Amino acid sequence: MRHAAALGSSKASSGKARWKAEALLEELRQVATKLGLEVREEKLLREVGYSVRSGRCRVREQNLVLLDKDLPAPTRLELLLEVVAELDLGDIYLSPELRRMLGREET
Repeated sequence: MRHAAALGSSKASSGKARWKAEALLEELRQVATKLGLEVREEKLLREVGYSVRSGRCRVREQNLVLLDKDLPAPTRLELLLEVVAELDLGDIYLSPELRRMLGREET
């Protein structure tokens, strides 16, 4: 998860990093909504016989991104970054930090 590593990992900065990840995650949710995706954070149950994980899916003509709410914010951010990075962002505004994390820095 290369993007989440940019948020810092020391114990002293963990609170600040968590807050930053939550703020970026909220911005990314808004971007995803503008792109026609519904982002849901739900408890993804795991039982014997099948495996469930966060990611993009399509249900009855609706594009969804399911994020396991039990995952830490940096991990949820990374998963949503991977989904959004595959899409055409057109002229959607992105903060400089989010643009950098998506690898779409303007030159």
